[in-house]
Amino acid sequence: MRSFRGTSLAARAMTLALLTGCSGGNIGTGTASRPSALSSLLLRGMPSSGTGVAVHPFIDFAAMAKNKGPTIAISVASQDVVDLFTAAGTQVGQLTGFHSPFGMASDIKGDLYVADILNSRIQVYAAGFSSPPTTLSDPGELPFDVDSFANGAYVAVTNSSTTGDGRGSVSIFKGSTLLRTITSATLSSPGFCAFDGKGDLYVDGYDPNGDVVIGEIPNATSGGTTFEQLTTTNSIGAPRSIQVTTAGGQIAIQDIANEAIYTYNRPSGGSLGTPTQTTPLGGSETPGTFAFTKDMANLYVADSNLGDALEYAYPSGGAPVSTIALAGAAGIAVIPTQYPSSSH
Repeated sequence: MRSFRGTSLAARAMTLALLTGCSGGNIGTGTASRPSALSSLLLRGMPSSGTGVAVHPFIDFAAMAKNKGPTIAISVASQDVVDLFTAAGTQVGQLTGFHSPFGMASDIKGDLYVADILNSRIQVYAAGFSSPPTTLSDPGELPFDVDSFANGAYVAVTNSSTTGDGRGSVSIFKGSTLLRTITSATLSSPGFCAFDGKGDLYVDGYDPNGDVVIGEIPNATSGGTTFEQLTTTNSIGAPRSIQVTTAGGQIAIQDIANEAIYTYNRPSGGSLGTPTQTTPLGGSETPGTFAFTKDMANLYVADSNLGDALEYAYPSGGAPVSTIALAGAAGIAVIPTQYPSSSH
């Protein structure tokens, strides 16, 4: 069991419920349900040790230089590390110094952004990992996920709650400066976030009753402060990561209750409508966050129950095309990643 120093019992429970996907609820035409296990304090499916995975900080620069494909970054919250792998499954690095790292993001430059939950900060690693990280301080918050806009010119952070059980929020940074913290009565516990190419921010999470909420903060990089709830025509049982695609600026939402990723067109009239694509995640038990490859042909999912990273063809899904086995998995990022165009 993890130690959560400096945070209250309720804050720990909410954080762990989001980590393990225990919360439930529906939007769209589904019937809302209350969270089923917010009091759970176990990191289900995240073992504290394992074989074949390094447990000390290192970067194999020679191996990274030879790697012709993407680097897959996987946060292992139970070990307070982020492991770096090639697509072939060879470990080429490990980053340390975290206290429950979870959501991550990358950009075109190859920088890596890590939400360091219980240290109330974001760690930003420049491409190549040859220098110490830059810290974005998010005091008093439990930062759960992160995304960047314009290759780090702006950074958005979803805070699942405050360290003292307060309402969750979304923090917007310009560089390393905190510009604003956005709260909403309909978004009690933000989960994950993703920018589109124009600076609008999409967010999933839960309302005060524990029901699923999907929404948008328009113009988040240019002063927008209003969270606008969006509906769907299908039911989303438990959202666990959200991304905006390069092609068409579509919104992709992972639903761990249905072990699938739903892709929607951009919202119209307050609704995302019906999914244009449904990507089944066969072989996954508790899908964690996901990330697209740069060419959008594949995606990677961190499975918090299996403890592995699974690769799927996109948008067809089905059985995994490859697996990276390790001691645990929480968040995932592909370096470099796809990046939504400003033309959408």
